[in-house]
Amino acid sequence: MNEDYLRLEEFGNVNVNDAFFDSLRENYKGFDGWFLRKAAKGEKVYVSVSPEKKINAFLYLKTEKGSVNDISPLLEEGKHLKIGTFKINAHFAATGNRFMAIILRKFVAEEFDDVYVTMFPETRGLPNLFKRFGFRKYGTKQTESGNEEVLIRSKADRGDIYADFPKFDLNGGKYLLGIKPEFHTRMVPDSRLNTERDFVREDVSPANSVVKTYLTNMKGVSGLNHGDKIVLYRTKDEGRKAEYSSVATSICVVDEVRNINSFSNEQNFLDFANRGSIFSTDKLHSFWMSKRYNQVIRFLYNLPLKKRITRHDLLSGGILKTDKRGQYFGFFKMTDQEFEAILKAGKVNENFVIN
Repeated sequence: MNEDYLRLEEFGNVNVNDAFFDSLRENYKGFDGWFLRKAAKGEKVYVSVSPEKKINAFLYLKTEKGSVNDISPLLEEGKHLKIGTFKINAHFAATGNRFMAIILRKFVAEEFDDVYVTMFPETRGLPNLFKRFGFRKYGTKQTESGNEEVLIRSKADRGDIYADFPKFDLNGGKYLLGIKPEFHTRMVPDSRLNTERDFVREDVSPANSVVKTYLTNMKGVSGLNHGDKIVLYRTKDEGRKAEYSSVATSICVVDEVRNINSFSNEQNFLDFANRGSIFSTDKLHSFWMSKRYNQVIRFLYNLPLKKRITRHDLLSGGILKTDKRGQYFGFFKMTDQEFEAILKAGKVNENFVIN
């Protein structure tokens, strides 16, 4: 089943008369004509539609080849990814991060020279999201509806884990972090297994945020540093053997690790830990009171492995060293060679790796 509140749909199957589009219709002259032309061509868009058939989110991406002459300064000859429409209802704010992941993974995987978006100067919120993930102000676009600012991200690497996302380098430590099944897919649904057919993805922060926060008391986690790499490892299903049900699923990059005792008060802890956390505020409160899970990890969820790797293949396929057979698979450090072997076995597109 794998139900998802967001889907890729043809324009022709989207209700252009939904009140969701009223603001776009007001701000952009000729919106309806543009929409109908896209529908006639059979083009597709990411859209979220509620059970009541109301639209909550809409993302349209367009590939442009050659030079782009309708912005100033123009974009030189190349392959450009244009973010044509990026709109989300206020109460669906978490989808903004998911849209960003969709955009930037496509940008890297399909080898675009740049990705750009235009928006009116008075737009709130979105410019900060784009700038955090490597976009910068480039120029302007004159339209019948007024002048828009152009924000752009080139394919050049910045040496910043946010501005380079979803790309990652091979510097720093490499670690495996075990996550229980009941937490794993709620936190990284793009990495869910084919066997998880009953999973329903909702628009919630822990599922959609690029930034994840996780609490643990596993020994050694405090040694993680900014820029270290983590391979998420979904531990075994109840009643099944780990050999074939425990799976390496994802590549992540560490932003920050804090000891729970380093926060001066509970509110500071909640402000840090709530972002992208699978734990409710009440649960975090209980963690604060007990201090049981004393390490708080903030990391970026860069991408799922294209091919999930079972414990059997990790240990018997020449990926991990043979001495790892007796290793506790909750948390441990890997060699550079082991990490690179996981990238290869997981069929990670080389475009995502900064050499």
